[in-house]
Amino acid sequence: MKKKFIILYYSKDGNTHQLAKRFWDIFREFIPNRYEIEMMKAQEMNIESLRASIGIIVGSPDYYSYVAGQIKIFFDEILEYKKNFKGKPAIGFITHGGGGDAANSLQDLLSYLKFDVIKPIISVKEDNITSKIESQIQKSLMKMLKIAEDSD
Repeated sequence: MKKKFIILYYSKDGNTHQLAKRFWDIFREFIPNRYEIEMMKAQEMNIESLRASIGIIVGSPDYYSYVAGQIKIFFDEILEYKKNFKGKPAIGFITHGGGGDAANSLQDLLSYLKFDVIKPIISVKEDNITSKIESQIQKSLMKMLKIAEDSD
């Protein structure tokens, strides 16, 4: 059975979904065959799949300098399984209309659950995924893969 990375996201207007899809596309370019990637909408989260994953990528729109409610629910739901996530690599990303302060909230939530947070949290204004952002995504994904492989 292949080990799995999960991209969990919430998207209302499509910007966060588009960024999640970009993570998927970039990761697929270099991920070894022994791993797989699953995209999961926050409102359809599967706790057992999340617990079994070897790394998580979490994305949210910025709502009033905080993560979307569905992402907060994700963190509420996995709190009782905190020990399963300790040390797992995690990448966070947000989309925003100009603020981007939810990046701090997302980093705090990931850190509270003891994920090995790969910094920085990636922040994109609306759907403006530039080559600089794509480069940062690739660097973060490569770090995540290295952490996962080192723990095998």
